[in-house]
Amino acid sequence: MRSSFKNERLSSLVEWLIPLSLGVASFFALVGPLALNPENLAWIIPSDTKLSYLGWAFFGNSPWSIPLGLNPDAGMEISTSIVYTDSIPLLAFLFKVFTPALPKSFQYLGIWTMLCLVFQALIAWLFMGLITQAKWQRFFCTTLFVFWPPLMIRLGLHVGLSSQFLILAALYLNLRKTNVYRWSAWALVLSISLLVQFYIFVMVFGLWISNVLDSTLLSKKISLKNCAVELSSITIMLGFLFWLTGYLAIPAGAASGGPFGMGKMNVLSLFDAQYYSYILPSFLSSTDQINGVPLTSFEGFNYLGLGVIGLIPFAFYAYFSKPKIITKNLIISHLFLALFCLFCVFFSILKPIGLGSLSFDIALPWWLDYIGPIFRNNARFFWPAAYALVFLLIYCVYKGFSTRVSFFIFLFCFLIQVIDTSSGWLPQRRQLMTGPGTSFLQTLSNPFWEKAGKHYRKVSRDPIEYWPKRWEEVALFAAKYGMATNSFLMGRVNSAGYLQANALLQAMNFSGQFSSDTLYILEDLEAMVAAQHINYKQDLLARIDGFNVLAPNWYAQHAMTPDLEAQVLRYPKILLRDELFFGKGGNGTLFLKGLGKSDQNDPGWSFPENWGVWSFGNSATLTIPLPEDGIANKLVLQVQFLINPKLGYQKISMVTETVRGFFILHTEPKELRISMPLASTLGDQGAQIVQSSIEIPITEKERSLGAVSVNFSFPMPIRLRDMQSSDDSRELTMGLKSAMFLP
Repeated sequence: MRSSFKNERLSSLVEWLIPLSLGVASFFALVGPLALNPENLAWIIPSDTKLSYLGWAFFGNSPWSIPLGLNPDAGMEISTSIVYTDSIPLLAFLFKVFTPALPKSFQYLGIWTMLCLVFQALIAWLFMGLITQAKWQRFFCTTLFVFWPPLMIRLGLHVGLSSQFLILAALYLNLRKTNVYRWSAWALVLSISLLVQFYIFVMVFGLWISNVLDSTLLSKKISLKNCAVELSSITIMLGFLFWLTGYLAIPAGAASGGPFGMGKMNVLSLFDAQYYSYILPSFLSSTDQINGVPLTSFEGFNYLGLGVIGLIPFAFYAYFSKPKIITKNLIISHLFLALFCLFCVFFSILKPIGLGSLSFDIALPWWLDYIGPIFRNNARFFWPAAYALVFLLIYCVYKGFSTRVSFFIFLFCFLIQVIDTSSGWLPQRRQLMTGPGTSFLQTLSNPFWEKAGKHYRKVSRDPIEYWPKRWEEVALFAAKYGMATNSFLMGRVNSAGYLQANALLQAMNFSGQFSSDTLYILEDLEAMVAAQHINYKQDLLARIDGFNVLAPNWYAQHAMTPDLEAQVLRYPKILLRDELFFGKGGNGTLFLKGLGKSDQNDPGWSFPENWGVWSFGNSATLTIPLPEDGIANKLVLQVQFLINPKLGYQKISMVTETVRGFFILHTEPKELRISMPLASTLGDQGAQIVQSSIEIPITEKERSLGAVSVNFSFPMPIRLRDMQSSDDSRELTMGLKSAMFLP
C-alpha cells in the first residue's frame, strides 16, 4: 500500500512536470534567457515596459509610505502610485524590502514574464483536465493557450497584461465541479489580480461575480447565507487592498485614460493575423478609419491563431452531432458565465462597432458612457470570452469525436498554431534578445549631467505635460542619481493636478524665484521668459543635449568651461518701445521657432535676410517674452506679404496660446485678409509685395504666461518660381521685419 502511494505521488509529480517544462521552454522560445538577468535593462524595448521599470526604479528608492503604493518621486507634483505605471505592485512591494542589497539597475520584469508563461501553462493544464486526462491531448490543448497571439504580442511590451493566467484561473474556478477551498481560491486569485494589473482584475472580478450567481441561483452549491458572507468578506478585503496599493491616489472622476473606444476591437480581428501568420494575410489596415477610429490597432489585436481557427469546423460538426449534451453541460449550467462573456464581447467592440470596413453605431446606456473612458482600450475585455471560446471548441471536439480522432485533430492544430505563429514571435524574440546592458536607451552624454545629478535633488519639467518629449531620458537620468522628477508618463492622470502644478511653475518662472535644489528643463517659451529674470552670474541657462536647462546657483560650485560657454542661451532683454529686428544679425531671431527651414515638409521660418525673414511653408510660430520695465498692451509687428496678382489678396490665420502644459489652449483663430494696393512688384507679372503691420493685443492670459506666443497659418503660400518671378522654390507668405511692445 505504501508503494502504491509513492507511485501515485511520483505519477502526479511527473504529470505536473509536463506543463512546468512547457512554460519554461516557451519562455526561452518566445523571450529568451537574457531578460532573466536582473541587471540587464537593454532588453526593455521602447514600449510600456520602460514605464514599468522606471516606476519601480523610483518606488524602490523612495521611503515607505501609507498607502504603501504611493510613488512620490515619480512625478513629484503629479505623482500617483506604483499602480499607474504598471510596475506589478505585488513584486514591487516584495523587492522594495531588499532594495539596499539589490543592484542599482535591478529589474524583475523578466522574472515576472517567465512566471506568467509558467503559470499560463500550469493553469491551462489544470483547465484542460476538466475535459480530458489523456496526457497527449491535454498537452496539445495546453499549448494552444500558451502560444496564444494576444498573449505573445504582450511579452516584453506590457508586462502586467502578460498576466493572463489569472483570467484562466478564474475561468477554471467557474467550471470546476468541486467547491473545495472556494473562498480561499477566489480571494487569492482576486488579490493577486488587484496587485498585478487593473484591467486583469476587473475581468477576474466579473468572472467571480458570475460564479457566485451560478453557484447560488443555478447549481445551488452555496447557500444564500454563504453567498452573502463571501461577497461581503472578499469585497471588504479587496477594498482594503485597493486603498493600500494606491489606486485612490487619483480621484475617481479624474482617472480617465482617453476617449472610450480608442482601443476597440474590430469583429474581424479574430481572423486578422497581422504579422502572426505565414499563411493568413493581414486585411485590416491601421491607416483606414471608421469615424476617425482605425480599423485595427495594436490594442485591437485579438487574432485566434491558425491552430485555433482550425478547430472551428471540427467543433461545429461535433456540436451539431450532440447539441443537447454540450449545451446542457456547459452553457445552461453556467448561464451567468455565458452572459458575462457575451457582455465582454459586446464591450470590446464598442464604439462604433466595426465589421471590417463597415460601421454600426448604437446608442449606449448612460452608465457605459461614464465608465467607458476608464477602460479606453476596451478590446482587452475580449480575453475572457476568447479563452472561454477556445475551451468550448476543445470541449466540442473531444466530446464529438473518438479519442483516436481527437488526438490527431489536436496534434494537427497544435503544430499549426506553434509553427504558423512563429512568423510573429521569432522576430519579437530577436528583438528581446538584447543585452546585457544597464540602459534601454541612449542616455544623456554631456559631462554636465553627471555633475548636475550630484548637485540637485530634483529635476523639473516646465511646463508639465502628459507625454513630455524624451521623457524617459530625463526620468532615467533622475533614477540613476536618486532624484525626483515630474518628467514622467502616467497610465492615468489628474488633469486638474497638472493645471494647478503648471500654474505654480509659471508663477515661479515669471518671478525668477527658482528652487536651489532643483534642475529645470524648460520648453522654448519658458526658457525665453526665464532669461528675462535670472542672474547670469549665478544661474546657468544653456541648451545641452537638445534640452533647455536652467541650473540655479550653478556657478556657486562649478566653474564655467569653454564647452558649456558655447551652449549658454542669452536672450536679449525685452523693454517697452525697443525694436526687435528679425533680419541678419538681428536681436529678434532667437524668438523665431524653427529658424532656417529648408524642407517643405517642415514648416517654420526661412533664413534671415538683410531686411527680415520669410515664413516657410504653411505655418510658423513667434514667441516673445513680455517686457520687464512696464505693462505692454499690444505687440506691433512690421510685416510684408506676398500676393498673387491674379487673386488680388492674401490670407493668414493667427492663434495665440493662453494656457501651457497638460492642455495647450488657444484663442479663437483670427483671420486676416490682405488686399493688394499699390505695391512693389517682383517681375512684370510676378508676385506683389504688400507692406503692412499687425497689432496683437496683450490680455491678462498672456501676462500670466509672461510671453506672447503666436501661431501663424498660411493657407495660400506662394512659390516665386511658379510665378516666373525668380527661381526661388520656397513656399513663402509673410515676411517678418520687426516687433515692438507698446503700452
